[in-house]
Amino acid sequence: MFALSPLSFVGWPLEDQMTHKQHWGATDSFMDFNYSNLDISESSHPFSPSQPENQANIPRLFGATSNGSLTDKKLTHNATERDRRRKLNNLYSSLQSLLPGTNHTKKLNIPTTISRVVKYIPELQNHVERLEHKKEEMLSNISKQGQIPHLSKKENGAVERLLLPSILTSRVDDREVVIQICAYKANRNLFSKVLLSLEKEDFEILNASALASCGDRVSYNLHL
Repeated sequence: MFALSPLSFVGWPLEDQMTHKQHWGATDSFMDFNYSNLDISESSHPFSPSQPENQANIPRLFGATSNGSLTDKKLTHNATERDRRRKLNNLYSSLQSLLPGTNHTKKLNIPTTISRVVKYIPELQNHVERLEHKKEEMLSNISKQGQIPHLSKKENGAVERLLLPSILTSRVDDREVVIQICAYKANRNLFSKVLLSLEKEDFEILNASALASCGDRVSYNLHL
């Protein structure tokens, strides 16, 4: 029998020998490389801090922007607060001007103004209630007896002005108009006086009516 041996070709070295030689060849090349020519300075690195002045400018830029924004916000806040206080002071001044018996040339402080207003409101409400009650009594007496003898001329004049009728005019077209008169029942003969006055002015009365409303009032409708 023949002994088996690894195949070999002419001129081709064995695998173990070739690998061993190649390994040492590569190692020798690596060891022989001249590292002194390699530039590994910080200036050659794209992200190296080679320009400290530029890096210093970055935080300064962001810091300036932040400080400017804070300053603008503070100025805006101060302006808004000044405007709010000015409006509030104007409101208190207007409120003070409504108080009776107050020297308007002298400005009161805010607590004093509020205290007087709180005290004056109930007094004003009571005064209004008394006037309304007096008005109802006067109208009731007038409707019963026409005029109150014990009233002064000034008071009678005020009552007469109070009893003046309210008149509303509505145009129907170019030739017709509707007049509505609302008056107190104490104004006796008012309707007849109105009709006589319209006839004297040569107005043609197409329709006339009277309607008693609730309370002591009456409504007159005239179609001319």
